Amino acid sequence: METEEIKNNEEKKTVRDTLYGRIDVSVNTMDKVIAGLMIALVASIILGVII
Repeated sequence: METEEIKNNEEKKTVRDTLYGRIDVSVNTMDKVIAGLMIALVASIILGVII
């Protein structure tokens, strides 16, 4: 019973908090970094297919 109460009292973490909540960077900044990496990945894949 007590463990259920503790779980209910804990704050629900978002996926972003779970993934990089321990890093001392704001979530907004980390989202921009990940978006930049994804754009670079897509660009490299496209250039790799063309060349």
